[in-house]
Formats: sequence, structure tokens, C-alpha cells
Amino acid sequence: AFIKDHSYDIGFWEFVQYKFFTQWFSLRRYALTKGIKIIGDMPIYVAYDSADVWLNKGLFLLGKNFLPLKVAGVPPDLFSESGQLWGNPLYDWSAMEKNGFDWWLRRFRFNSIMYDILRIDHFRGFASFYAVDYGRKDAVIGSWMDAPGEKLFELVSDKFPDLEIIAEDLGYITPDVENLLRKTGFPGMRVLQFGFDCNTDNPHHPDNYPYNCFAYTGTHDNQTTFAWYKDTDNKQREEIRRYTNETDPDRITDALIKAVLDSRAKTAIIPMQDYMRLGDEARMNTPSTVTGNWTWRLKEDYADDLLTDRILHMAVNSGRTLEK
Repeated sequence: AFIKDHSYDIGFWEFVQYKFFTQWFSLRRYALTKGIKIIGDMPIYVAYDSADVWLNKGLFLLGKNFLPLKVAGVPPDLFSESGQLWGNPLYDWSAMEKNGFDWWLRRFRFNSIMYDILRIDHFRGFASFYAVDYGRKDAVIGSWMDAPGEKLFELVSDKFPDLEIIAEDLGYITPDVENLLRKTGFPGMRVLQFGFDCNTDNPHHPDNYPYNCFAYTGTHDNQTTFAWYKDTDNKQREEIRRYTNETDPDRITDALIKAVLDSRAKTAIIPMQDYMRLGDEARMNTPSTVTGNWTWRLKEDYADDLLTDRILHMAVNSGRTLEK
């Protein structure tokens, strides 16, 4: 009866999905002809009102009336006194393990079809995750629970040996997370904007990048590098100037891009906003906010000869071109 009563709506969304996947795979094929790989982003959690939860209630920590028993978040830190309460339902890892992590393997299979490289968001949650009782208003009170990430990723590596994975290992990182990253062999992430705190051991300082990592000037969650530099305090700014040997504010962004490109990191990722030396008006996302995000667009006529030559010059000088 439901299908009959809603046949138009069902047909419409089936058509929308058909158009999306047709266009997406056309884009992927075109990108590959240009030697371009597409990186997909897979959040660790799914929404409570998602089809995933609706169809797989037994795989989530749900209680009476299928309401969550506990929800996801992160505890208080230097940036947030109340922590972050994300509210996603948590996985029942014991139930998932009993059925051979079938849901996860299907999820990885789909992502392997969609993308060339997959970035796993909140990778630390596969080692241990923060759980907050459902109904709380903040994440101040919670508990850490273990996850069987090692067993899961052994299966993932076996089933999808050609899938390149990036582990987002930012934030609160503990020895169990470092151990999981080491055992999987996945490259982690380094973000230049986190690297200048006058600490010579800072893992995000360009001089400390390992080979097996993806290095960024900033991610989608950061300010643009131009805006970030303007907002640094005098102590940070002096450290940056000393390191880059650059004092001109209009050229500092290029100097910081160069630091990432010249690093030991296997892969360097530079947001186009940084190449274009744009400010906060071009910021992609501000964490913990729900409005004004993901609105910046790269205009069709963005590229001029000067910008193109500058990007090429930087890539050639750092040895990051396909043709030597």
C-alpha cells in the first residue's frame, strides 16, 4: 500500500539517484583520463534518521522505542569547555563483529566504487570512542569505549587491497590510536596551521612530517592560510617569519605552501583558496556551526596564466610533478 500511495515520490527519487550516479561516473572517467584521482570522505558515524539505522537497528546501541542509549561526541578540550555533542547513534560493535562486519564491508565496497582514495573521518573512533548518555545537553560527562578497529581493517585490507585510505588522525590521539594506525599502515594527516607553537617536536611542523602522510596547509575545517596568518599572535607570526624567511604578508601564503610542498610527506594537498591567496570569505567550513558552510565555489573563469604558472612553478620546484 505504501509503494502504491507514494509511487510518484519513489519514482522521482529513483530518477534523481539515476541521474546523480550517471553524472558522477562520467566525471570519474573523465578525471582518470587527466590523471586525477578523486578523494572521498567517509564519516565514521551515520545520522539517527538515516536509512542505515532504519534498516539495521540491531547494529546500533538502541533501546526502548529504538531511541539511542548513547550518542557520539568528543570530551571537553582547550577549544571547547563543554566538548562536542554530535548526537549520532553509536555502533553495537559486538553485534557487528558477530556477523563478520558485513555492514562495514558493504560500506567500504560502495566507497571503493565511488572514489579512488578514501579519507576516514574520526579514525580514532575505530580504536576507542567517546560515548555520552542519550538526552544530555553537552559532552562534559561521558565514557570511553573500545572498538575492534584492528579486526575490521584486517578484513578491509583483505577484501579491498587496491583501495587507498587516509586516516584522519587529528584531535585527541592516544596510544591505542597510534598503535592502530601503525598496524594498518594507513597514512595519517598533517596540517601546517597546527604546526607553529614554538614546540620543535610538534608533529604538524613541516620539518617533522613522515613520508607516509598526507600534508595540508589547511583542511576544509580550517581558515584559509592567508586568513589564519593574519589572525596569529605575534609570537606565532615571528616563528613563521623566521621559518619561511618571509616578512611580506602578501607573500607569506606562498611561502607556507612551499613549506608543505618541500616537506617529506608522500602527498601534499593545497586548497585552491590558498593558491588564490583568499581570505575568510572563501572558508569552506567552520566546525560546530550549521549555517554559511560549504557555499564557496570555484568560478569557471578562475584560472589565469599568472595563477597557472605559479602553481606549476611551485610543483616543479618541489619535485611534485609526474614528469621529471
